Formats: sequence, C-alpha cells, structure tokens
Amino acid sequence: AYNLIVKEASMADLLLMGIMMIAISIALLSIVMPVIYKYGVEKARILMMVCIFLPIILILGLVYLAEDAGIAIPEMNEVLVIVSALLVSAAVFLLSYFVSLRIYSKIDL
Repeated sequence: AYNLIVKEASMADLLLMGIMMIAISIALLSIVMPVIYKYGVEKARILMMVCIFLPIILILGLVYLAEDAGIAIPEMNEVLVIVSALLVSAAVFLLSYFVSLRIYSKIDL
C-alpha cells in the first residue's frame, strides 16, 4: 500500500516500516496483556483502542503544530530509529512480563 501511494518506496523504507510495525505491535500487546489479566478482555479492548489511536492523534497533532509554527522536522537516522524502537519495545515487553506475572500470581485459581 505504501509503495502504491509513494510510487518509489525503497527497500530500506519498506524494511524500516516493517521493523517499526513489529516494534509497535510488541509494545501494544505488552501494554494490553497485564490489563487482560487484571480486568478481563472487554475492558482490555477499550484500552487497546486508546493505545492505538492516542499516539496517532498525538503524533499527527504535533506534526501539524510544528508545520503551522514553521518548525522543520529533522531527518532521522534510520538505524537509530530501528534500534531505539526495538529497545523501547523490548523494555516495555520485559516490564509487562513482570507486571503480568505479579498480577497472575495474585489470581485465585
């Protein structure tokens, strides 16, 4: 879909987007899993929608505000973006793992 819109997407762009999607998916699931254990699936769905749409709205809002204010958005190093996204998602996953263990250990089976 990206290639249809941009017309000249490079392999590096597609790889960057693929890795970012994986990192975002891991972070999203890491946030939702402890909530599922604590409150159940129905309330976790609401949080999942908030986790999906809130960052999108915030990022788009910041980009539009920066453009209106005349602030140029700098180019980012793709390797730095990939590494930082993977590190952040791994940290969120580990935190989620320990929180989920603690919640699950308190559940009365």
